[in-house]
Amino acid sequence: MEKGQPVTQLVAPAANDQNVLQKLSLVYGENAKVAATFWEWRHKLMERFFYSTAGIVLGTAWIYKQKELSHLLFVPPLLGCVYCIVSYLMDRVNSKILLGCYKTGKEIEQQLGPVAGAYSVIFDRYERVNYTVFLRALYLSSASLFLAMSGLAAVFVR
Repeated sequence: MEKGQPVTQLVAPAANDQNVLQKLSLVYGENAKVAATFWEWRHKLMERFFYSTAGIVLGTAWIYKQKELSHLLFVPPLLGCVYCIVSYLMDRVNSKILLGCYKTGKEIEQQLGPVAGAYSVIFDRYERVNYTVFLRALYLSSASLFLAMSGLAAVFVR
C-alpha cells in the first residue's frame, strides 16, 4: 500500500448494506412498538373520557334528585371540566410522541426503499384535518360545557 492512498473498507459493501438494513429494521420495529403503545394509551384515554362523562352526568342527575345535596350540584360538572382539560393535555403529549414516531417511521421507510410505507402515508395525512383535531375539539368543548353547567348549577340552585 502506497503512502497517501485512502484505506479501503475491509468489509464488502454488500455485507455492510445488509448490516445497515438490519439496524434500520430493528429501529423501525422498536418505533412501531412505541407507536402501538401510545395508540393504545390514547384509546384508553378516550374510553375513560366517555365513561367519566357518563358518570358525571349520572352523578349530577342523582345529586339533583337529592334535595339535601342540591347545594353540591355544581361539583360533578366542575370535576368534569377539570377532567376534560387533563384529557386534553394528556392527548397533546400523546400526539407529539405519535407524530415523532410517524416522522421517524417515514424517514426509515425512505431509507429502506422507494415505496411509501404506512408511516409515510400517516405522516403526510397528519398535516390535514385528522383524528387529533377532532379529539382536541371534543375535550375542549366538553370542558366548556361542563364549566357552563357548573356555573348554572351554582347560580340557579341557591
